[in-house]
Amino acid sequence: MSGIGGFIMLDGSPARTEWIHAMAGSLVRFGQDGVNHWSSGPAALLHGKLATTPEELSEKQPLVDAAAQLVLSLDGRLDNRAELFSWLKAREPLSETASDAEVLLALFKIEGDECLQRLAGDFSFALWDSRKRRLFCARSVMGWRSFHWHCDGRIFAFGTDAGVLLAIPTIQRRFNEPVIGEILAQRFTHPTETLWRDVFRLRAGWALAVQDRPPRVWRWQSGPFPEQEMKSDQDYAVRFRELFDQSLIACARSSTPVAAQVSGGLDSSTVFCRGTELFRAGRLPLKFRPIPIRCFFISAKKSCE
Repeated sequence: MSGIGGFIMLDGSPARTEWIHAMAGSLVRFGQDGVNHWSSGPAALLHGKLATTPEELSEKQPLVDAAAQLVLSLDGRLDNRAELFSWLKAREPLSETASDAEVLLALFKIEGDECLQRLAGDFSFALWDSRKRRLFCARSVMGWRSFHWHCDGRIFAFGTDAGVLLAIPTIQRRFNEPVIGEILAQRFTHPTETLWRDVFRLRAGWALAVQDRPPRVWRWQSGPFPEQEMKSDQDYAVRFRELFDQSLIACARSSTPVAAQVSGGLDSSTVFCRGTELFRAGRLPLKFRPIPIRCFFISAKKSCE
């Protein structure tokens, strides 16, 4: 996955150049395809790029819309592109090759924070509105893409992981001892706290906004999802197959070969086998490559020898 980071000077002073460079260095491990940054006034956004979809290959983030004065740094993938393009067609026309970041930015320009209700996929992002001097951040429901933040009244900083934040020298490296205790006891009661004091985790399905005040955090996903009422077991099986195929097709949109880790159990074998069937039927552009789970253990063993 890619990596994101940035900070806002809450007192309105210009973003510190040395902090931008420090955060850029911490994002190198995420940015196999390069690390870029944008800054203006009190705000700085960074993006460590790892292109995994065809649309990302020529994309440059942070994505800037000069006319709307919006800047976006996105780590993620939108899985309902066809639906979103259909909705945007008469409102904010986009090229079919538009990146997911361009789609998200177009949606935000129309619906603001409510654009989250239209998104399906795996994402974590930060969006700076220069006109309102407001930072808007969010994570997808499943939460595979992480988001961490820190606010001390002088700066608000964010990043894919705590390491990105701790690149800023004013953020102290202090262990959060109660969380260490929770890890040792394997009883987690503080879902937003991390190993580092004053560095917090944004929960999956939650959003955050900063605008001349302490961060406001809220749950944007209203779930739980409605139950499916079918007439027979066969109808349930058909519906499951539809959703399963939809998920596999969405996740297989890739600029590189796609691999499926196979453990020998039913779950992973079903993913690989159904992916192969969809490829043979012409519904997947790429064939899944199986990787037996034992290969990971062999590789790890060799690296330790």
